[in-house]
Amino acid sequence: MKLFLQEILPPSVGKTIFVDTDAFFISDPALLWNAFLRMKDSTAISMGSHPDQFSPEWNHASRICSCVILLDLGKLRSLRLMDSSLYHMREGDDQPPALSPPAFRKMYGLPGSDGKGRYDNVKLGDQGYWWAIIQFYPELFTPLPFDYEVTSCLMDTYLTGLGDEMRSEEDEMRMQIHVKDTPQEV
Repeated sequence: MKLFLQEILPPSVGKTIFVDTDAFFISDPALLWNAFLRMKDSTAISMGSHPDQFSPEWNHASRICSCVILLDLGKLRSLRLMDSSLYHMREGDDQPPALSPPAFRKMYGLPGSDGKGRYDNVKLGDQGYWWAIIQFYPELFTPLPFDYEVTSCLMDTYLTGLGDEMRSEEDEMRMQIHVKDTPQEV
């Protein structure tokens, strides 16, 4: 569904923030909304970025985190991010082809070897598809500042006790190993 939000939501919705159901805000969401103001003109997608992650078994899709995504739906609509059978049913549709199929084919090959038309070897769910799009069209992507992603993704594992109110901020920062050599390193 994340990949089709620009098609699902009405055209009157120009931008949106997608937040996974297991995420929560610990500060004013308007601060996150204001991140749209700092995006490059070419940016249509912003999410957490972990460029130091090494995970060839996941096609390196762990280098992004799709738990929180800022989407410029207007840009994604005009670019036709995803292919849809709705496009093919419109008479006189002279719009350009969707962006995603070439990105998916480059990373995952032709779809359909499973007999169901799916791409093989996509890892981490929607994150694998976003990763393919970002790799093929890097100008569409701007990393979301780590200020908006305090997750166990930064600590190499889940169930690490993030948010223990008795733990000092210094201890929390020491556990976040994936900020080394990034703009977010303290």
